[in-house]
Amino acid sequence: MALALARPLVAIDLPGHGHSDGGKIGARNLLDNADDVAVTIRELAPDAAAVVGMSLGGLTSIALADRHTELVRKLGDRYNRTRLTPRAKKLFAWLYARQTRA
Repeated sequence: MALALARPLVAIDLPGHGHSDGGKIGARNLLDNADDVAVTIRELAPDAAAVVGMSLGGLTSIALADRHTELVRKLGDRYNRTRLTPRAKKLFAWLYARQTRA
């Protein structure tokens, strides 16, 4: 999408996805992912116009917007919450709330 619009971008492989090795402790939760992405944005794209995530990246981008609001000017969540069933949306909300209390 960004290439078609001729915009610069930073693509991130989350732990255990794409070409990632899974991180120091293997699979991570959404909050850890959001914090890691925040570090990357601060280092590589502090003036990013938008954050767009797909699949786990979409869920991570929602957590990022919640935890690091100063970094998210616009949020694009591709192929996630609009495709989730009502039950899956409730499960996501429950999981996210549980992780934020831990």
